[in-house]
Amino acid sequence: MCDRLDCTNRGTCIGTKLAPLCLCDLGYSGIQCETGSDLTGGNANGLCEAKDCNGNGVCTGTKAAPICLCNLGYSGLKCEFGERSWEYVCTNAVACTNNGICMGTAKSFICLCNLGFSGPNCAQFVGK
Repeated sequence: MCDRLDCTNRGTCIGTKLAPLCLCDLGYSGIQCETGSDLTGGNANGLCEAKDCNGNGVCTGTKAAPICLCNLGYSGLKCEFGERSWEYVCTNAVACTNNGICMGTAKSFICLCNLGFSGPNCAQFVGK
């Protein structure tokens, strides 16, 4: 598998070491995300970072227009609201019987069930 280094640390690599395929971060383009675009004037300083989301999420966008994708348990335009303790975050094993992905908190969650499972806690096997 390839990694961010194969995309000059400016994108996510989804290919292999022999055939890397880069999905470039906002503001970058090129086979290995080597070129800055007009969004940032070719300047990486214009791109937002995790700290622009209070360290509680991933930032996509620019410093001028950050878009935060908050970590589980956090919300707000800059992920400023939420619990700092993982004990409040739901877990796949408990909430979704290891058959799905849990989203939300321990008190309020939904399960996104794996293929072949159904129900509010992904406990019902429905086949392939």
